[in-house]
Amino acid sequence: DVSGNQTMIKQSIGRGIRMDGVEDHVEIIDIHADTKYANKHRKERIKIYKQEKFPYVELDETINVEEYE
Repeated sequence: DVSGNQTMIKQSIGRGIRMDGVEDHVEIIDIHADTKYANKHRKERIKIYKQEKFPYVELDETINVEEYE
């Protein structure tokens, strides 16, 4: 759950690409919480992906996190 900060998002993607050194492709999995601000930030990130023409796929899957004792 990163923010919708455009600079942070683009830097993170760029770092992922440079880490490889051979390929110019990185696969990023953007997991977010189901809260008001997490959903707002997710929408902001999607706008950035579209603006930069980054290919992306949205999946409607839920990851349940439970507390274990």
